[in-house]
Amino acid sequence: MNERMLDKNNKPSFDEMLEYSGRSKEAWLQIEVFLKNNYNLSDKIRFPYGKDYGWGKSYRHNKKHICDIHAEKDSFTVFFQIRSEAINQIEGQLSEYALLTWKNRYPCGSGGWIRYRVTNKEQVNDIILFLSAKIRPLK
Repeated sequence: MNERMLDKNNKPSFDEMLEYSGRSKEAWLQIEVFLKNNYNLSDKIRFPYGKDYGWGKSYRHNKKHICDIHAEKDSFTVFFQIRSEAINQIEGQLSEYALLTWKNRYPCGSGGWIRYRVTNKEQVNDIILFLSAKIRPLK
């Protein structure tokens, strides 16, 4: 388990979460800009999924869950649920690491939950592909 913000009694600000993500901060900001530019976005900082996941930021389009991003020391993890049919549309465009995260998903319904750990800006493209396949961008 990577170092996450696990103190449930100490709610961080978004800026604190970004700073904690260190060298991956710019990648998180790129994803945030993509989400804001392409969805009717609402977001909030929360402590979901139990004590091992820590503080994260939840993103929704209208009332539909897009993803949660959890701050980690010098990285972050994006959690989202996606259907197999959506993956079939983008499979050839995903990196080997993205395909591995899909293979190791937590099965659920006709797809599963993906935990994609982002450590550099090059991985942002995978996240944008996944999220665009999950919920078609407005633009």
